Amino acid sequence: MLQQKILVPSTSSTPNYNAYAYTFEWNHISDAALLADILQQNIRVRFNRKEMINTGKQLKKGSLIITRGDNKHIKNFDQTLISIANKHLKYANSIATGFSDKGPDMGSSDVRELKNQKIAVLSGEKTSSLSYGEIQYFFEQDIKYPFTAINTDNFSVGMLDNYHTLVIPNGYYGGLFSKIDLDKLSAWIRSGGKVIAIGNANSIFAGKKGFGLQTKSSAENEDKDDKEIELTNYEDLERESISGSITGAIFKTKIDNSHPLGFGYGDSYFTLKQGARSYDYLEDGYNVVRLEDNISFSGFVGSKADKNLSKSLIFGEEGLGRGSIIYMVDNPLFRAFWDNGKLFFANALFYTNPSMKKL
Repeated sequence: MLQQKILVPSTSSTPNYNAYAYTFEWNHISDAALLADILQQNIRVRFNRKEMINTGKQLKKGSLIITRGDNKHIKNFDQTLISIANKHLKYANSIATGFSDKGPDMGSSDVRELKNQKIAVLSGEKTSSLSYGEIQYFFEQDIKYPFTAINTDNFSVGMLDNYHTLVIPNGYYGGLFSKIDLDKLSAWIRSGGKVIAIGNANSIFAGKKGFGLQTKSSAENEDKDDKEIELTNYEDLERESISGSITGAIFKTKIDNSHPLGFGYGDSYFTLKQGARSYDYLEDGYNVVRLEDNISFSGFVGSKADKNLSKSLIFGEEGLGRGSIIYMVDNPLFRAFWDNGKLFFANALFYTNPSMKKL
């Protein structure tokens, strides 16, 4: 009896020498690996901020667009790009014109360039070694893109003049950023720099002058002076002590996928919350991923911590001058296996504030 052959869709692409541009989808971390490789070959890449239909093909928001006209400096452009695409098992669609059937044309301000950039990541004392390791794994294994580690013992804001983006891992940064340092960091951001803060790194900015992030006030502390002190039995103290804790719980969040930080996602995301600290929605910013209620799908959430989670920020962007801060309250790279969060981090790196400062 003959064994039935299973047909696997081919991802192999071939050059189209008449193409106006090649396009690629953007909905998985492997697409970010493709982008990282393309950028390192000095190939110019654009993306669309609004959906379009061109040559009968739908280009969803965030699609990678590589035009022939942008890349006249690349020898054997077609073969070079197709070779990279095939290495990553990505299919290259081609379009025939810069004029869209529907949506913005290629010359529109809604089609922006993604640029190669220099990225710094804080490391060493005050940073979480786990968080730094997750970030290192993302760059070295997931997308194979260079970055520079700067030890907190040697760090000064003046060093950032050599970089486009600063990533601050989860950690405990008491004493590292003085008011003078924060003023200098704010000036660097306003000149076009970008900061991506993960987990407890957001506390650097929360409640500080010039930044819009605010810690949510705990309901249990409101009108504390007016409340009668409750006595707790010894045997109940352990239960009481963890009532304000979250040791790891999964929540369903709402995504504003019209913002570049949400490109490639649907309208919801399951986030892993590892701590009870929460932040208000940004009043003057973009609340891209937000927790609208306090219903967990799995894990432990203390009764007091639970009350403070509704209407809280998960991922957001605050613009400052020509630059921005990306607040990532929950860790999108948890232990390098939380795959569905990795595209958020790639979006934060490449898609937010794509114009970047000049070095």
